[in-house]
Amino acid sequence: MNTKRLILAIVVAFVVLWVTDFLIHGVWMVPDYRGTQQLWRTDAAMGSRMSWMLGAQLLFAITFVLLWTRWAETARLGCAIGYGFLMGLFSGTWAIIMFVVVPMPGSIAAKWFLCWHLANNPARPRHLFCLQTQVGTGQNVA
Repeated sequence: MNTKRLILAIVVAFVVLWVTDFLIHGVWMVPDYRGTQQLWRTDAAMGSRMSWMLGAQLLFAITFVLLWTRWAETARLGCAIGYGFLMGLFSGTWAIIMFVVVPMPGSIAAKWFLCWHLANNPARPRHLFCLQTQVGTGQNVA
């Protein structure tokens, strides 16, 4: 992947992440958050830390794209879907950890966890391992 495409992919991933996070947390889950206000920072306190949120989301987008570029040359659409599913599992585990350490309703943790999978397009199990080595050749087959 050339540098121009890499930067474009990172920007697109960041924008998609930002928009979906806004829709999930700023629209859909607002009633859940209002019902558990004692657990969260105030809107003003969160707003004062927005640069940290932007930085974290940019770091996530960069990591997501750089990991994908490892397989981009040989991957197909099914592999991309499987990659999204696996990244959703990987990055969604924080919701389960937060449920353990923060006194929150399980419904919030479940919504957080499920949102990662909806945003990352769950795949059929046969796509989970898209780069398999052909037996005896050592070559990757997609």
